[in-house]
Amino acid sequence: MQNHINHRKKIKSRKPTFLAQDVLHRKRIRPRWKRPKGLQSKMRLNHAGQPANVSQGWRSPRSIRGFSSEGLQKIRVHNVADLQKIDAKTQGALIASNVSIKNKEKIYAECDKLKITVLNRNAKDFKKSLDEWMKKRKDHKKTIDTRRKKRATEKEKKDDKKSAEKSDSKDDKIKNEVKKTDAAKEKAPAEAKEEKKE
Repeated sequence: MQNHINHRKKIKSRKPTFLAQDVLHRKRIRPRWKRPKGLQSKMRLNHAGQPANVSQGWRSPRSIRGFSSEGLQKIRVHNVADLQKIDAKTQGALIASNVSIKNKEKIYAECDKLKITVLNRNAKDFKKSLDEWMKKRKDHKKTIDTRRKKRATEKEKKDDKKSAEKSDSKDDKIKNEVKKTDAAKEKAPAEAKEEKKE
């Protein structure tokens, strides 16, 4: 196994970056691999002095294909329960990209207990990201609380204004009704006097 891993390292150290034909001469061709298809293409015909073509010779040995540089088989992990299926001697855990930071912390703790190697672990970055995430979460909670308090105070003020306006309008209505009744009472005896005179 170790011989195969060393052999793979040698192959990969010599492996060139495969690029499409005329990438270096034409701006419109973006830097990526694309097989040359031209009938008279010197790169397709593997002439000397042309960029390297993709071929099977650059592949890693079949026995260790898909294995890590430590010689461990990669197994994707989504939660703590998936770690029970892993054999610590021959297999390594690859934490999936969509796992949350909280769950990652649990998985790391469980891996340390079971002595399972995490292949995509970066302790410093993880601690930083965890601290940043906790700070963001606290700040977010604070902003939400302040917004709620503001809204509550604004609502109370509006309700107070509405209630004051309603009470004022009721008082005005009562006053208007009283005035109307008083005016009606004053008009009634004056009309009665005029009738008597006639």
